[in-house]
Amino acid sequence: NLRGADLAGADLSGANLSGANLSGATLSWADLRYAQRSDGWMFLLVRSNAGLILTAGCRRFTDLESARVHWKTTRAGTALGEESLAIVDHLERMAKIAGWLA
Repeated sequence: NLRGADLAGADLSGANLSGANLSGATLSWADLRYAQRSDGWMFLLVRSNAGLILTAGCRRFTDLESARVHWKTTRAGTALGEESLAIVDHLERMAKIAGWLA
């Protein structure tokens, strides 16, 4: 439970935060972006030395396109599938804003 934790400047590149409660946590300057799906699944995008890593529940992707392919294949035409793709798009945009992607 990281509720209210100050993670400013933390290097979370090797952390497994699936299932973590991040409500109220200070994440400014941490190499992490996150979003929560309507069913409670946390999507965490971490910048590491090896590149971006996206985790969502028990899933782990080393590139965003693989995540998109996964949800298009497994959840095509469902609300959770569309929401998952929207979250991946959002996290990609946030990574660009942070300067992690060109």
